[in-house]
Amino acid sequence: MRYQFNSFEIDTLQFKLFFAGKAKAIEPKDFDLIVYLIKNRHRTVTREEIFNAVWQGQIVCDSTLSNHIKSIRKILGDNGEEQNLISTIRGRGYQFIATTKELSDKENSIFQSTLRTKLIWKILIFIFLLLTTILVFSNLDAPEIKQNSIVVLPFLNLSGDPNYEYFSDGVSDAILNGLSSAESLYVVSHSSSFRFKDTEIDISDVAKQLGVTYVLEGSVRKSETTIMITVQLIEAKKDRQIWGATFNRENNNILAMQTEISTVIVDAVKNALATNNDLTQLNIPPL
Repeated sequence: MRYQFNSFEIDTLQFKLFFAGKAKAIEPKDFDLIVYLIKNRHRTVTREEIFNAVWQGQIVCDSTLSNHIKSIRKILGDNGEEQNLISTIRGRGYQFIATTKELSDKENSIFQSTLRTKLIWKILIFIFLLLTTILVFSNLDAPEIKQNSIVVLPFLNLSGDPNYEYFSDGVSDAILNGLSSAESLYVVSHSSSFRFKDTEIDISDVAKQLGVTYVLEGSVRKSETTIMITVQLIEAKKDRQIWGATFNRENNNILAMQTEISTVIVDAVKNALATNNDLTQLNIPPL
């Protein structure tokens, strides 16, 4: 099957993406993600559905999906602010919103004009040079990276219940306040970290903007009887996860759960920093 949108065609049989009639390089997971969004373009697909369909049960973190969404937006000439092709539905998931046509085997690509192709490439080169210039000047103003520094990002509320927003924010704040008591640790303030709430982020970009070494992020999910909290600690410069944990608790006393889990996480990070920053030796109490 071939799908056509804007100046793109995607061939699900040949596993190829075409722009202006020419094949574009694309990673397999990015290709699979685009196809899944297009096939389900009539509705919003949740993160869980995407994980099950594209990663087929593999354990992946939420930032992995966000990075792939950012990647395909870049390939398709979209971005997280304009969202002309892929729309982020807050607290729900994503939807492919570009006008799309399914092509039969006999239909040829509509992009045959050499002049139009050259014009498109000139525009893309101009955009690339413009973005590069902006990036260079923005890096000049970037703060110096501080040693033993960390930002606690707002935990994502993936429960589908807006009432749990206060709980996910409370977990983030409890961890932030707990880490702030460590004299040798620089912790980014609530006002600075929470400005990234409800936005698609790139871990390395956040670290550069805030001048930190480590990023702590997590998410909250719930079922009828349980709450699951997932957390991971990332060394931003190397884009490397150095610790992660998942907590499953009965949904009966969320305030006590919030205190318990945040205390465990705070102790884990403090313990790592107390052993000469050997973050591979985290001493985590049994879950």
